[in-house]
Amino acid sequence: MSNDLEGLTRRRFVSTLGALAVVSTTLVHLPDNAYAAVPVLGGPNGPTSENGWPIIDGKSLKPMALQGSDATVTVVSGAVATILEHVLRRFHYEIDTLGAEEVYSHSDKVTGGVAFESNYQSGTAVAIRPTVYPVGVAGGFFPNELLIIRDILAECDGVVSWGGDDRRNPKEGHFQIDVPPRSHLLGKVARKFDQWDIASRKGAGFEVDPFAPDRLAAAAELKAKQAPE
Repeated sequence: MSNDLEGLTRRRFVSTLGALAVVSTTLVHLPDNAYAAVPVLGGPNGPTSENGWPIIDGKSLKPMALQGSDATVTVVSGAVATILEHVLRRFHYEIDTLGAEEVYSHSDKVTGGVAFESNYQSGTAVAIRPTVYPVGVAGGFFPNELLIIRDILAECDGVVSWGGDDRRNPKEGHFQIDVPPRSHLLGKVARKFDQWDIASRKGAGFEVDPFAPDRLAAAAELKAKQAPE
């Protein structure tokens, strides 16, 4: 990308975020035990999804409204919900507005045939507009939008992976928890996002600059781990 184009993209991006700089984020602080590692339901021999999480009955989950949008999402409560909500809210505020029924989440049945789609059955993955960003199709985002996605992933410290990084079966609207249920990183990252939303005005909806050198470096470092060339 030329310097002129990069500057134009950056100015356009930052000006867009400027309109979102003051977004209400009235969230309820969760107790520390809400971030505890989630036990594997049904024992170690129970069915699990591709990422190692237990497959669960959707009746045990409650849909939650995605703050600031008309979308709802049904995922495992606690740390998983906090983290995936952060991903979705940044997408909504910084890439494209999410409407009702535009986020696919928990499902008791998955028919796509791609291994990572089983993670919907465990309530640990979401798909934004799966008909717009279907399996096997890449190139659905502009460069500045990809930059935001990489920045979001870097904020998640490797806890979340992106379906667009699957070389054989990319699914660019897909985001999933990519650590096991007992990972200490779940609580660490969820607590960080919760604290951002409450106190530091760093959470989804507040202005960030993904072009900042430290953020670009963090995004590049994580990409090298999750999607090596």
